[in-house]
Amino acid sequence: MTEIQRLRELLDRVMVGGNHLANVLIGKLGGGFADRYPPSMDAHDALEAIGANDEYEVWCCWRAIMQARAALSPPPASKG
Repeated sequence: MTEIQRLRELLDRVMVGGNHLANVLIGKLGGGFADRYPPSMDAHDALEAIGANDEYEVWCCWRAIMQARAALSPPPASKG
């Protein structure tokens, strides 16, 4: 297994964790939480909107995973 394959496998495991965090957030903040509190949202703004509670802490973890995924994902292929 190459280093890239190993890292891809590890990233897949982290993404599974992100999905579980998303399920918690759906249960606590509703199905549209990712639209209301996207990973690009400033953490201080999210704190004000969500409140200083466990949901905010879970959102911070989910946000970090989503930002890492975006940074590691290849850009969309151009058409044409």
